[in-house]
Amino acid sequence: MNVNVISLLITLLASSIFALAALFIMMVALNGYSGSDANFAFIAYAALALAVILITSGLASFSTGGLVRRGYKVWFAVPIASIGFSFLAFVFIVIAAFLGGAVAEIVRVNF
Repeated sequence: MNVNVISLLITLLASSIFALAALFIMMVALNGYSGSDANFAFIAYAALALAVILITSGLASFSTGGLVRRGYKVWFAVPIASIGFSFLAFVFIVIAAFLGGAVAEIVRVNF
């Protein structure tokens, strides 16, 4: 298997686990909202989290190829890119969860 694909899969798996954990935390946080208000929050979160997962996984794959072309060993390039972009995905997924909560509040107040 190509090293770019390995880095992509590792980052995709780690980011997906972060996104599911944030979804469960968001479900608890939106406990007091009505179902229609919370649905908008979950849709917004799902769209943002999916975009973050796909973009960071692609960037991890791309950067692994760049590190290997620069002369780094494969056993060093894959973990560096995967861990770095998984951390970046974690940060953006937390931001997406907060934005989802903000969407629920905006819908509750305005509609």
